[in-house]
Amino acid sequence: MKNNILILAVISMVITGCKTSENHNIHHFNSSFLDEHNSKNSLDWGGTYTGTIPCADCEGIQTKISIHSDLTYTKEVKYLGKSDELITEKGKFDWDEIGSNIIIDETSYMVGENTLIQLNKQKENIKGALATQYVLSKIATDTILTDVQWELIELQGEEIEKENKNIPYFTLSTTDNNISGNSGCNNFHGSFDLKFGNRLSISRLASTQKLCFNAPYEGAMLKALEVMDNYAIKNDTLSINKARMAPLAKFVKVQP
Repeated sequence: MKNNILILAVISMVITGCKTSENHNIHHFNSSFLDEHNSKNSLDWGGTYTGTIPCADCEGIQTKISIHSDLTYTKEVKYLGKSDELITEKGKFDWDEIGSNIIIDETSYMVGENTLIQLNKQKENIKGALATQYVLSKIATDTILTDVQWELIELQGEEIEKENKNIPYFTLSTTDNNISGNSGCNNFHGSFDLKFGNRLSISRLASTQKLCFNAPYEGAMLKALEVMDNYAIKNDTLSINKARMAPLAKFVKVQP
């Protein structure tokens, strides 16, 4: 009887051990699986990312990082409210062992879907009220929209008089992410932020202060640029919009 009990106990231990092993294997990912399903191999990570990182003794660190498939990078930073100097560095970056983070000049960034998230010195997510400000967003590229001149043809639903010689225009330059143009009298410039989903915003808009007597569109066009948040292009015509409302203004591409 004792022998039978002992045999049953041994069999139970063997079965339990097998089940434990099987359950463990259900949640076990081997290295080859991880290698195929990490940020490095699964995401379209190459591109340019921008954002403003918190700063202890300035208004913020305006940051622009471009990373490329050959593992090279360009990083540009400007300390807002402290200096107008644009600090640029170039070099090689590395991926961590699991292919989730990149290391640029001893700073680690988690690579996400169209984002770079700066990590702390322990290579962990930064926590607290400012956590979301350590995220750099990938710039969408639209070669149809940028680096061409757009001339105003309609403003607040009213067509622009073609006889007017001072027709406003602007250009979005990808070299420095700046917008520049003329509002019908004064020259203006600023920064633009182009994101996925045809989202476009203009900031830091400033213009010269010439006194003009024939610039009927100036104020309204500059206001439209300031409040817009998206755009649409159809047949060389650009519409700038606020949410889903009627277009604030329309422009036509000036052929070179």
